[in-house]
Amino acid sequence: MAGFRDRNSRVVGTWKIIECVSLSGSSEATGIEGTEFVLSEAGDVTWTVTDGCDALPLFSCQMYEVYTYQNLQCYGNRTLLRFAAYNGHIIEFRLDQPVMSRDLMLLTYDGWFMLQCEKLTTPEIVPDLPYSLLPALADGYFSDVTIIAKSGRKFDVHSIVLESSMPSMNWTTLCGMDDTALETILHYLYSCCLPSTLTVATAHKSIAATQHLECFEDF
Repeated sequence: MAGFRDRNSRVVGTWKIIECVSLSGSSEATGIEGTEFVLSEAGDVTWTVTDGCDALPLFSCQMYEVYTYQNLQCYGNRTLLRFAAYNGHIIEFRLDQPVMSRDLMLLTYDGWFMLQCEKLTTPEIVPDLPYSLLPALADGYFSDVTIIAKSGRKFDVHSIVLESSMPSMNWTTLCGMDDTALETILHYLYSCCLPSTLTVATAHKSIAATQHLECFEDF
């Protein structure tokens, strides 16, 4: 039989069975509605079955492939979605997707039933932000050093953080600095980066405040 394996991109994602229609005239309930399955780019399938649903052989399948038949006298052109288990068992559905929508697909098991499936939106994964000790600086919890700026503002800091950043630094030399310059320096020591809101004026103040200090070349 003529045919070829199609790209899986059209079906990759998370799907939910929203309706099961019997083609044999049977009205027996299976409870399959609500079952979700994930089709991966690698050809794997995982199932999340609803409570009370019958243990169908379909749910033991761990792999899938999209297969398109062409120019067959008996079938014509059609696309199949094949689910397979490692023991060699294969369950084959005819795959139909509305031309105007990739969020719906119909899976027909000839002569038995049809599954109407809806694609679920995958929550956007927020990338992890670089690790930072800034919350410790902002909260001041368990601080053991206090640095006082020129205006009298107190910064509660942590000696273990300061010493790990610049071990040979005498931190009392930071006392009496301009508030914005000191705030910028501490931000750098706790996060290894400069504040996103840093202005040119504050940058010049920070450079001037540290130019006579050792270990601030990178800063």
